[in-house]
Amino acid sequence: MLILKRRENEEVYIGDEIRVRVVHVGRRRVRLGVEAPADVRIEREELRRRASSASAPPAPRPAVPQPDAEPGVRNRS
Repeated sequence: MLILKRRENEEVYIGDEIRVRVVHVGRRRVRLGVEAPADVRIEREELRRRASSASAPPAPRPAVPQPDAEPGVRNRS
């Protein structure tokens, strides 16, 4: 991973067609502007994670121990 320091209004280019600009630096947040061709998909990490977890099959449920009984026989107590 390449780590860069940038100030407000400074830019980084990725290849020839993608430009990332530091728009604002606040106390706890940094606002970035991204210019890229329309065919380049840009996603926020938390949305990507949410989409991948929504499309993943549900986690298997733990087995619940059943009382010893013959199949089809009910306990009458």
